[in-house]
Amino acid sequence: SEQNGQIWTCPRNPNLSDNDSRIRKKQLRFGTWNIRTLASPGASEVLSNELKRYNMDLVALQEVRWPHGGKECTENYQIYYSGNKEGKYQRGVGFAIKRQIDSAVISFEAVNERLCTIRLKGRFKNISVICIYAPIEDAEAEDKDTFYEELEELWNRIPNYDVKIVMGDANAKIGKEILWRSIAGKESLHEESNDNGTRLLSLAVAGDLKV
Repeated sequence: SEQNGQIWTCPRNPNLSDNDSRIRKKQLRFGTWNIRTLASPGASEVLSNELKRYNMDLVALQEVRWPHGGKECTENYQIYYSGNKEGKYQRGVGFAIKRQIDSAVISFEAVNERLCTIRLKGRFKNISVICIYAPIEDAEAEDKDTFYEELEELWNRIPNYDVKIVMGDANAKIGKEILWRSIAGKESLHEESNDNGTRLLSLAVAGDLKV
């Protein structure tokens, strides 16, 4: 279906037991990629081939630029996406997950063109991953406020007993300020955090996250 803001429960293969549907790998290769667009011909297959080359298991995607929300299949990966609900080919987020572990997907929620989340059945704990695509640094403060309010609300809805991960493009610069050392360490590329960076770090403090 194509329903933004809805949680889609992914049907299980009736031939798989609960144990079979869990992620059995001890280590997973996660990543994030602002791909600019998947709306051009052949782009999804190029993406799939690149992810296979690096042996990625799950990658958060930004600027997918597919409208509405849904799931597309490629040879090696399933692509879950969340786009503009008015049908515009702009922004958009999603996940590419290796087909061998797609049976571990419990649910996918297409929130809007900047936020989505996927939940996986893990060996010991379920894993919930949020993909973000934040407004640019020069965006209106109101747009940034709305984005972070929606992100915080989404974070708080995820069960606390899940492993919770946020990945994506925050359009942020994280500085070396002493104030944030316990969250971001001291090896940042930038000397000072910009406004988006400060917002991201504040979210990390509230959610007990590391950046």
